[in-house]
Amino acid sequence: MNPVLRLDAVSKSIGGVHINRDVSLSLAPGERRALLGPNGAGKTTLMNLAAGVTRPTSGRIVLDGRDVTRMPVHRRARRGLARTFQITNLFPALTVAENLGIAVQAGSAHRFDALRPWSTARSVWARVDELLERGGLTRIKDVAVGELAYGEQRRLEIVAAVARPSSVVLLDEPGAGLTSEETEELLTLVFGLDPELAVMFIDHDVDLAFRMATRVTLLHQGEVVADGTPDVVRALPVLDESYLGVVHDA
Repeated sequence: MNPVLRLDAVSKSIGGVHINRDVSLSLAPGERRALLGPNGAGKTTLMNLAAGVTRPTSGRIVLDGRDVTRMPVHRRARRGLARTFQITNLFPALTVAENLGIAVQAGSAHRFDALRPWSTARSVWARVDELLERGGLTRIKDVAVGELAYGEQRRLEIVAAVARPSSVVLLDEPGAGLTSEETEELLTLVFGLDPELAVMFIDHDVDLAFRMATRVTLLHQGEVVADGTPDVVRALPVLDESYLGVVHDA
C-alpha cells in the first residue's frame, strides 16, 4: 500500500541550530500515528514542515505520490492534507452550521461564488448536514461558536478541518485544554470520520497516545529515536530516557 504522506530525511535548522534532523517517516491510508517526545523535541516543527507552514532546510516531502516540498499550505490542503492547531481557529459570531458551511464551500467548486446566496448551494448544505451528524454536532448546529464549551469548539474545528475531501489530517495537541476522557472522545471522532483517513497527532498524554495510535514515532532533540507499534515502542528503554531522564543499565 502506497503511503499518502512521506517525509524523506527532512531537516530544519535555524541559525545553525537543528530543530529536526534527518527525519524519515510515512503514513499509510487509515494509519493513526502518534508523534511523541519531550518539550523541544521538534514535534510541532515537523507538523509545520509536513503542512507547508515552513520549508525544510533539506529533505523531501511527498503527498499522494507528488513532491510538495515547496508547495504552499493552501495547495497542499486542496490535495487532501488537513491541519489543526493547538488554538481553535473558528468564527465565534457564526453558528456551528455556518462555520462548517464556510469550510465546505472553501473546498468545493463554488468557493469563488462569494455573492451566491447560501440557500441555493444545496450540495454544500447536504455535506454540512452529513458532517453535523457524523461529528455529533446536530443538536448544537444553530448555536454561535462563541457560546460553545471549549471541548465542543475543538470537536467542531476538527470536523471543519476534514470538511473537504482529505487523505491526511495533522492534529497538533488535539487535547490541549481537555481532560483525557474528552481527548479520547475527540480522537475517536476523528478516527471514525473515514477509515481510510491517515492521522498523525501530537499529545502529551503518553498513555492516551499509546492506546489510540497504531504506530508511534518518538522524537528526541529533533531526531527519531524510536518508531514502531505501540507495544514495541512502549517496551524500549529510550522512552523513559527521553521523557524521564531515566538511563537503563545495558
